[in-house]
Amino acid sequence: MNAQKPIFSFNREVIILLLVFLFALSGYLVFQDNRSASSEATVSTVQKSSDFAPQDLAAAYQDTIVHTIEKTSPAVVSVIMFKDVPIVEQYYEDTNNPLFNVKVPRYRENGTEKKQVGGGSGFIISDDGFVVTNKHVVSDLEAEYKVFLSDKKEYDAKVVARDPIYDIAVLKINVNDVAFLDFSDSDDLKVGQTAIAIG
Repeated sequence: MNAQKPIFSFNREVIILLLVFLFALSGYLVFQDNRSASSEATVSTVQKSSDFAPQDLAAAYQDTIVHTIEKTSPAVVSVIMFKDVPIVEQYYEDTNNPLFNVKVPRYRENGTEKKQVGGGSGFIISDDGFVVTNKHVVSDLEAEYKVFLSDKKEYDAKVVARDPIYDIAVLKINVNDVAFLDFSDSDDLKVGQTAIAIG
């Protein structure tokens, strides 16, 4: 009597292939599920970021700059150079030519007058009137200097230091309890930070 053969006959290789397929399928399903969750998280993050519209960020940035300028402007000054310059006047001289009565224009020096001949900007660094400016602004040793504050008051200035290497100079004006700027720690600065030039 013949033994009955099973309907399905699997050898070892087929079973291994089937297990590998099921394992790969389960991994794919888990990956798809994680990908869907990640997409939902990304959408949520984008939605939260959209709460800060670009115009809001720009307005906040602008407000910071305006506030900084309002706070520091009282300590920013104008440095003006004055010097005695010749007064040149024009006159006419006869040529004493019998054929043509022509007057030739001539120029002559007639004394001196004090005039503004240069200037720049600076800022006050102490409440008793020390001012930092550029050396090239106060480079003339024979000139006189005045400092004009933001409230239009003017003060005679004395140059107390000119750096021989860097373009920096220090002035002194006779004033007390004036607005001034504090120096920050340069080690805290980073490349790419915003800088504001006021002058």
